Amino acid sequence: MQNEVIEKSVAEAGNLAEPLQSSRSFRREMNVTASTVWRWEQRGWLPLAINIGGRKYYRQDQLTEFRRRAAAGEFSANIHPPRPTTNNPMDLRRHNDC
Repeated sequence: MQNEVIEKSVAEAGNLAEPLQSSRSFRREMNVTASTVWRWEQRGWLPLAINIGGRKYYRQDQLTEFRRRAAAGEFSANIHPPRPTTNNPMDLRRHNDC
């Protein structure tokens, strides 16, 4: 198992011909916090960062794709269903039973 992880890491490292951008500079450019970038990664909107010496980096092509998708409004949809706006207790009970 450990050899598979090492082989995968070496294979991924071999694909680093693309220029890298640090997570810090990406956050500054986007004017967001580290926790926002973490949420984007968890939602699959942004690929997981490459860890080099304890610092996070992204490939430029991945960030270009993220920016393109963001500009197209792909991430602007509401990810949480709206809360009911009615005062009818029956409607609220049905919503909570789901």
